[in-house]
Amino acid sequence: MKKKATYQKALVVHRSHLCLSLGDARLEADETGDTLDSLQKLVKGYIELYRDPGLPGLDLFINEEGRLKGMEPTLYSTTGELIVGPIVITAHDKRGETRSLTKREMEMAQQWLYRCAERTL
Repeated sequence: MKKKATYQKALVVHRSHLCLSLGDARLEADETGDTLDSLQKLVKGYIELYRDPGLPGLDLFINEEGRLKGMEPTLYSTTGELIVGPIVITAHDKRGETRSLTKREMEMAQQWLYRCAERTL
């Protein structure tokens, strides 16, 4: 019997001109629990895991080739690194597998985004 696809909550950050937009995303996990296809669609290409010390315990997935593709700058991280293209913010379990963000983690991610936006805009 084929396992039904499940969904996980994540946040997606996009930039258009001088505006940053933050939206909820649903990552579809396939029958094995893998979310790779969903993440690649959201970042518009191959994914790269980025961890920012200002956002402990959460994962940021960005486009691995974003700079090479000339993607628009999105924001400066808390370490001062420029991140380009869409950002998908997720959480992970003890095994390192992607999981849904809790309400508290969503609030942490939003606060991180506001701090980074102040440095960027």
